Amino acid sequence: LWLGGRAAEVEAVCARAMDDQNVNVAPVFFLFHLALAQAEQGKGREALNSAEKAIAQAAATDRLVVRLRRHMVLRVLGRWDEAVEYGNKLLEEFDTPEDRPAVRSAQAAAYWGAKKPDEAEKLLRAILDDDPDDAGACNDLGYHLADQGRNLGEAERLIRHAVMVDRVERRKSGSA
Repeated sequence: LWLGGRAAEVEAVCARAMDDQNVNVAPVFFLFHLALAQAEQGKGREALNSAEKAIAQAAATDRLVVRLRRHMVLRVLGRWDEAVEYGNKLLEEFDTPEDRPAVRSAQAAAYWGAKKPDEAEKLLRAILDDDPDDAGACNDLGYHLADQGRNLGEAERLIRHAVMVDRVERRKSGSA
């Protein structure tokens, strides 16, 4: 349903599953998807409510993932300033080497949306300082530089590197 862009159907499936006593899946899973489905449909209040419920129900191991979903909901809703503010809190709270790339990447997306490209670029470059082979950061920074018509040589190099790293990772995992 997600791949088909059918957010209303995702919402309906999640709602039914949470009401079904025979479904043996933690409600946080459905709330996680429900929040984004509602945001995609412009249901801001409901989406943020679902995201907050997911955060409240998440296990410690899922805290970052559900918090990043709330961040994404804010971005989908176009609430850029709130997303930036929330992302700054996430950057402070989740400052381990394992968590940093995901938080920085999400926050860079919020900065791009908020029309603050310098801040976004700093975060993407920080990811690449830690891991020059981060395909997502290479791709994002490369495309943003190209869109701005800046450092086109670097932009091309970053995008080509992202494609190469992605191919290598797919081969390693056995994925076509």
